Amino acid sequence: MDAEISMSPKPTGGLVKIKYIYKGPIAVQEAHVNWKMSFLNENDQLVIKQLTVPVGGSELQGTVDSKDAAAVSVVDAPFPCLQLVNPCFDIKVSPMAMKSRDVVSTDVIQADSIGGPTALQPGQGATLRVLGGSLPQGSSWVWYEGQCNGTPVGKGRSLVISPRGSTTYFVKAEPGSTACLSTTVRMDNRSVAPQRVSGPTTLCNGEALSLSIVGGALGVDAEWVWYSGACGSTKVGTGRTLTTTAQTKGTNSTSTTYFVRAEGKYNTTECAKQTVEVTGNSEAPSAISAAGPTQFCEGSPVPVLLKVVGGKLAPGARWAWYAGSCSGQPLGLGDTFSASPSASTVYLVRAEGTCTPSASASLSIQVISKSVAAQGISGPNSVTRKAPFVLQVQGGQLGDNAQWNWYANDCSKGKLLGTGSSLTLKLRKPTVVFVKAVSSCGQTECVSKSVVAGSARSWEHAFQAQKFLHFGIGFGIDYNHASIMTGRQNFNRSNGTVRNDTVRSEADAFGVVGEFTFHPIIKNGFSLGIQSSAALGTGIYSLMSASSSEASKRFSYYEFRVGGEMALGARRFKLLLTQEHRLREYRFENQSTVWEINQRDKSYFSKLGVGTRIGAYGRDKKVANTVDLQGFLVRSNHNFDAKNIYANLANWNVGAGINWWCHNKIGLRLEGTLQDVQKSFNPLNASMYGAQFNASLVLKEDFFR
Repeated sequence: MDAEISMSPKPTGGLVKIKYIYKGPIAVQEAHVNWKMSFLNENDQLVIKQLTVPVGGSELQGTVDSKDAAAVSVVDAPFPCLQLVNPCFDIKVSPMAMKSRDVVSTDVIQADSIGGPTALQPGQGATLRVLGGSLPQGSSWVWYEGQCNGTPVGKGRSLVISPRGSTTYFVKAEPGSTACLSTTVRMDNRSVAPQRVSGPTTLCNGEALSLSIVGGALGVDAEWVWYSGACGSTKVGTGRTLTTTAQTKGTNSTSTTYFVRAEGKYNTTECAKQTVEVTGNSEAPSAISAAGPTQFCEGSPVPVLLKVVGGKLAPGARWAWYAGSCSGQPLGLGDTFSASPSASTVYLVRAEGTCTPSASASLSIQVISKSVAAQGISGPNSVTRKAPFVLQVQGGQLGDNAQWNWYANDCSKGKLLGTGSSLTLKLRKPTVVFVKAVSSCGQTECVSKSVVAGSARSWEHAFQAQKFLHFGIGFGIDYNHASIMTGRQNFNRSNGTVRNDTVRSEADAFGVVGEFTFHPIIKNGFSLGIQSSAALGTGIYSLMSASSSEASKRFSYYEFRVGGEMALGARRFKLLLTQEHRLREYRFENQSTVWEINQRDKSYFSKLGVGTRIGAYGRDKKVANTVDLQGFLVRSNHNFDAKNIYANLANWNVGAGINWWCHNKIGLRLEGTLQDVQKSFNPLNASMYGAQFNASLVLKEDFFR
């Protein structure tokens, strides 16, 4: 009876398959071969299997094979096994078949020995294993260190160890009556040489280098020491891994051999080594030179030989040429390149090799596109003499570095009138205007337009230009100052004497003002407008005389203005006529003073002005920037409500003013008026004279159409 055994290993055993082959005589009568086998199961128990196979009679079978767990076998299916003790014993031939069964032993069987290494290096681990023996149910193998029956260090058929020194380990079955088995593991304090060095053999200058030890072991009080050049020569680091930076000078390549060994108290090992070649980086080119022009006219390209200027290649590197950007496949390799661009192109070159590419140098070759001739000129066919008008190029297209040139009466020899896609002209006589595109690559055909310049009166032209209307609003601050000197005679009834006295009154007021302006027509030659405003403020009124102390009163005021204007003339200078009505009322606080002061003063003003307006209302942008200078007559009418003093006072006064309208955004008005109160209106026969000043600053928002 032969047995072919196969096992699928596991960490703690495996599945066992056994193929039994009977080679004995075949009987005619009924006959069976009966035999036994023994093994240790997963519970470390001894199991005896009884097996049988017919070898005669009607059930004759020559071979019995336990193929796999799914196969039907008269012998047995694969079974889990920690250790196969005896695959076949107690073989007998009998007419009777023995009943197949498994018998589990209830006895403790002494183990044969402990398997595992008996010598270790420092830091090295190992596994010890019980060989042979079996356990009854409820028992286990118990491991001890140093002495048997001491402190347990593990259970099971195996034990993982990492001793720090020479150690004796014991094992026995518990509960049970087996004796302790022992084994001694000795620790070697010497280091074990490394097998080799792992890491790159080629690097580029500046890259990180990392080398590691493969194999070997450190002894007691030992360390790994790295050297370069020769073993034991120049020390460059310690530890199981060496990390440094690959270095070489310029574009050269250098080779360096690194060595490593264990050095310690008990021994120094042989070195393991690794040679690393460091490749230098290429130097970037400084420029690209061209053996020929770098500008061409469209349709006439000429190959240009480009050459690298400066730079230096590292071993194994080469110059690579690109167009537009350094991406994709290069156009060519080498220190020269022949370029034939069909459009403007930027060529680049850089060094490329096993290491990082260098920075690139570039050169632009320009292909100048041709212009397309204009199709015509748009603009008026007839204009007023000296009146500005605009001509515009129709169609066509400018090439690179080209411009439209305008000429008078002759396209080749005529006077150059200007450049650009449009032209503003003033003509005195009929003129033929030409335009063409001109560039360094030539010029296009000319197109022309005849313009007739007729006569017109300057005032008529002024009325025709810039026809638009305007209205605007604004808000700002208002300031008023008035000063009056009064000469009077005081009669003393007790002694019959007369004394001359001078009284000065002053008023200062600040307020806010809102303004509205409307021009139904506003042209550079003629404008007609309406202006109105409203102001509100407060101030101080003071009285001073030679014979008495100073007294003052606070007052508030409001004012309304409405008026019109007309400006007539040329673009920059116009005659200005204005007319304005104004209502102003002062209200004083109720308090006693040295003199009796009116509690309310309501004044009416009528103003007639004449002057000049300097500046224009703007052109296409319609921006106004004008300054008005004018003199005026003012007629005032005052009504006082306190004891009818100076009641219904009315007279004419003269004044002057300036009004600046700054670019639609700011309005500044300054006005001054002289006051001369006639004695015929003065019941006290006193002489009165003075002056009044007004200023306002308004932020404006103007709208034109």
